[in-house]
Amino acid sequence: MKNTSYPIKGWVKNSFCDWEGKISTVIFLPGCNFRCPFCQNWDLVTKPESFASLDWETIKESFSTERNFIDGVVITIKIIKSSGIDYEFRTTVLPVFHSLSKIKDIGKYLNRAKRYILQGYRDIGVNSGFKCDKIFSKEEMEVFKKEVEEFFDECKIRYYK
Repeated sequence: MKNTSYPIKGWVKNSFCDWEGKISTVIFLPGCNFRCPFCQNWDLVTKPESFASLDWETIKESFSTERNFIDGVVITIKIIKSSGIDYEFRTTVLPVFHSLSKIKDIGKYLNRAKRYILQGYRDIGVNSGFKCDKIFSKEEMEVFKKEVEEFFDECKIRYYK
């Protein structure tokens, strides 16, 4: 990658939980047009200007020094889907926002992506005003998985309960 003019607002150098079975580095970009109240990056979504922009050269240098340690990079949909590298997409599913038809719409949108994870909700770093009274059971998430697995090379559930 060449120098990026797109601001990088966050970076987790080594993550052991953002990609199952892999050690990844996570890059956070501003500009998400969703306002999911259960988002674990709520401040970045709503107040990106309050985050300092990080230097791409520093991150790129880390890629070079950590290349034998890091299995993948977590970043945005358009970039990753056309990159030719291994990746996964995730949806944190909650009954208040998601139904079987909405999950199927997501599957159609991401059609032919390599890997899709239906992820259970956990209340870490979410908007302080968001309360979650009900989460999907693992069995309910299995139903979602059966409905969308045709769209992906691999479809899994990541359940935290």
